[in-house]
Amino acid sequence: GAGSGRRLGVCGEQGWGVFDAIDFLREVKAGAPPAIGPSVVVVGGGNSAMDAARTARRLVEKDGRVTVVYRRTRAQMPAAAEEIEEALDEGVVLEELWGPARVVRGDQGAVLGLECVQMELGPKDPSGRRRPIPLEGTEKIFAAQSIIVAAGQGRPDGPPLLEGLRTTADGRIAAGPGGKIHIEGVFAGGDAVRGAASVIEAEADARDAMRAIALLEGLAQKPEPKSGKSADPRALLIRKHQRLWPGSTSNEASRCLACDELCALCVTVCPNRANIMYEMEPEAHDAPIFVAGKNAAEALQKTARFEVKQRFQVANIKDWCNACGNCAAFCPTAGDPYRDKPRVALSGEKSPAPGETLFCLDGAQRWKIDSGDMSVAWNGRLFELRTPTAIAQISADLKVQNLAFVTNIQEGTVLELARPFHLALIGRAMHRAMAVLVRE
Repeated sequence: GAGSGRRLGVCGEQGWGVFDAIDFLREVKAGAPPAIGPSVVVVGGGNSAMDAARTARRLVEKDGRVTVVYRRTRAQMPAAAEEIEEALDEGVVLEELWGPARVVRGDQGAVLGLECVQMELGPKDPSGRRRPIPLEGTEKIFAAQSIIVAAGQGRPDGPPLLEGLRTTADGRIAAGPGGKIHIEGVFAGGDAVRGAASVIEAEADARDAMRAIALLEGLAQKPEPKSGKSADPRALLIRKHQRLWPGSTSNEASRCLACDELCALCVTVCPNRANIMYEMEPEAHDAPIFVAGKNAAEALQKTARFEVKQRFQVANIKDWCNACGNCAAFCPTAGDPYRDKPRVALSGEKSPAPGETLFCLDGAQRWKIDSGDMSVAWNGRLFELRTPTAIAQISADLKVQNLAFVTNIQEGTVLELARPFHLALIGRAMHRAMAVLVRE
């Protein structure tokens, strides 16, 4: 596990009055909350920061103050939207675009506050978020008697047994498929391999290691247990959209929506029925990779693997959607289905909006699906792929029939077909769903 919290790395943070969020919550849960005073600053933007802030708000005096300091904006905070909203409703103050610079202490070492510097958002970092950049001469002190640090989890803390293992550049154990490491018969998983993650992901690593060990030992693997639950999507959708009333509050409150089998809440809550569910066959493919040669495309001796794991998918019919946001409000994973899901244009061919995957019908048998700089069309016999670098024809069983790089393309340009193959399967499944919708 990676249970140790990250430090801020600023002057003055060592000593009483600066708490790690997880340690703070653990002490509160054990019934021995530390004395934090009437004013507290929480550093961080994740769910642990929100938990710590809301807990601290309950501990400070009635007129006390709890401030969350975050170096990016609220829109970039990794905490769940409802966690942030509830913290603000309880009186927590959010200060955006401030980064910690030093812990201010008095003559006796008591915490007096946290000095921060104003940030501005620059280019994106490897996580895809815009990097916060400090602005000189913008220092500000947030007064506090305690500071709670919720800046993520650090490297895994392991016993001496872990010494000598091969590790990655950021201190994680280097492991291959199934968690196998360089020592024969030893497997690793969880935070020690992934970095700070979840218990569920650790359990998944354990299952992978179990299967790898079973293969190594020549043991027969047991089949996956069956849940015995219904797999009828129509029955599940009816269960989700029906209320149990009148006079059945307890029944309604205890009703399970079976989201582990089928989510699709956005389908049931859309007032215009603009969100629809369609079905795809789970399958996996090894998509070929091509490179532009001097005179023609050349197939490489390697492939890119892609899988369709989820049987039931959701699409949004653009013609019927008025962007009311109801599906976003009900989405349990903080998504925006009417923006995130593939969108369908029933009224003729349209151009996709930035970041949009758009499906357009063109007659009974023809369709086209656009996603950014790539499009895949079905002409009734072949998939036709177009990208800025290449044009290809692909058979219904995903075999490349013809491929040509566009003229003047740089030699050595690589084209991976995993993404267009995936788009082709999505388009085919949506075409079938549209045919059913039209009939109904």
